[in-house]
Amino acid sequence: MDHEQFELEAGGDPQHLSAEAAAHAASCPSCAQLHAELLALDAKLGRVLAIPVPAKAAPSLPVVRRVWPYGLAAAAALATVMVGTFLVGVPREALAHAVVFHADHEAKAFTMTEPMASADVAAVLSKAHVSLLPGGPDVMYAAACQFRGHVIPHFAVHATHGNAVVLVLPDEQVKRRQEFSEAGYHGVLVPASHGAIAIVSTGAEDLDEIVSAVAERIRYLD
Repeated sequence: MDHEQFELEAGGDPQHLSAEAAAHAASCPSCAQLHAELLALDAKLGRVLAIPVPAKAAPSLPVVRRVWPYGLAAAAALATVMVGTFLVGVPREALAHAVVFHADHEAKAFTMTEPMASADVAAVLSKAHVSLLPGGPDVMYAAACQFRGHVIPHFAVHATHGNAVVLVLPDEQVKRRQEFSEAGYHGVLVPASHGAIAIVSTGAEDLDEIVSAVAERIRYLD
């Protein structure tokens, strides 16, 4: 089992991992950390959804039977609001964490020193239905792989202090620019014409400069 397969299985049901997934988590610290975070999130949601239901009212208290349906509706509405409020803050942090998690398992992208041929870059990116216009920094590495249930393209471009990795995320949504820093990586999420774009670096890069250099070159083939 690889990291992407583990992320998909654990994200679906962190409480019940298969033997293969459990073995993978035992040998992979980053996947074990992700599993722990998913369990914590699952526990929080469980507490929010645990709405106590009162015992059936006695016949001598008919008013309770008449009022309870409204109480149930109110409780359900409250739970919906609480879950919605909780989840509003989660996606941004979860997406940033997933970007770092993905970049960490493609660490070779940060160390490539020879530019890829344009034809090779185009062939790789087309597998994820994206192309890159000529110009801008050299592309040092490119791949199309699974990210949160979708095939996405990512590529590394040469920057001032090393390579920076660009993840094209057409199936993700961010409302505004968001910076993040985790596990030695620094990055930014920005809205795009199709979903979002993430830039990740291990050095002191001007991430906005990289966004400007690559965002206008990306073309979506679908």
